[in-house]
Amino acid sequence: MQTSTKFITRDGVKIAFQLIGDTSDIPLVMLIGLSGVKEDWRTLSQHLGETRQVVVLDNRGLGESDVAQGPYSIETMANDVLAVTNELKLKKIDLMGMSMGGMICQHLAVHTPDLIRKLVLISTSHGGPNQAPMKAESAQAFQVNPKASAFEKTSKVMTVNLTPDWIEANQEAFTDSVNQSLQQRRSGKGIFNQMMAVVNFNLEEEIKDIDLPVLVIHGTNDQLFDVKNGEMIAEKIPGAHYIPIQGAGHMTWMVDNGETESQINNYLEAP
Repeated sequence: MQTSTKFITRDGVKIAFQLIGDTSDIPLVMLIGLSGVKEDWRTLSQHLGETRQVVVLDNRGLGESDVAQGPYSIETMANDVLAVTNELKLKKIDLMGMSMGGMICQHLAVHTPDLIRKLVLISTSHGGPNQAPMKAESAQAFQVNPKASAFEKTSKVMTVNLTPDWIEANQEAFTDSVNQSLQQRRSGKGIFNQMMAVVNFNLEEEIKDIDLPVLVIHGTNDQLFDVKNGEMIAEKIPGAHYIPIQGAGHMTWMVDNGETESQINNYLEAP
C-alpha cells in the first residue's frame, strides 16, 4: 500500500514524505513527535490509509529528512508541513499529530485554520510555564550513555514511550519494536534541535481561539507528557472532545488494542 519516499526542498532543507492509500477528498496528514520518524506510526498509518489517503513525513532532523542546522522552532517545522501540502496541492486536510507533532498541529490550527477540516491531538501539550511538567526520570531517557549499545539507547527511549506493565507482559513485541526503530536514522543533532523547539513552544493562550472540530487523545499512564496536559488542551479549545485511553502510555496506539485507531476512525468518518 505504501509508496516510495518523495522529497520536497524548503529553504535548502530536504523534507521526506510518503503517501499511503488511494487519493481521497480529505487526506489525513500525520505528524510524529520528538525523535520520531514516519515509520514509528507502525500499523496505525497503514490501517488509517485503508479508507483514505494518508500523508506521513519525517520532521527536519530525523529519518530521511535533512539534519538542518539549528535551532529549530515549531513554526519552522509547521512551514515544512505546508511545503508538503502545497507540493501535493492539498486544499483541505484532516490533521493529526502526537507529542511534538501535536504542537506543530496546534500552530497550524492557529495560523492556517482554513486548511484543516478536523484536528486530532495525541499525547501533546500546549507548552508554556503552566503545562504539567515531565518527570525528571522520563527526561533522562534522552540523556543516553555514549558507551551504551544502539539497542540499549533505543530501549531506554522506547521504555518511556510505552508503559512498564505493557513491556513486562509483551517482551517479544517490545524487542521487535526496538529492532524496528533501529532501522531508521535518528540523528543526535537532529533530536537536540527538535528538543529546543519543544522547550520554546507556548500556545496556551492562542489555542483558546481555535474554531475547528478537535479530538484530544491522551494515555492516562503517559510517562512523558502527563495526562493533565491533554485535559488542559481539551478545556482550553472550545468544543474539543477528550478521550483518555486508560492505562496507555505516550504512544497510545502501541498498547491499547486498537482503541486509538477506532476513536480516530469514528471521529474522522462522522459528519
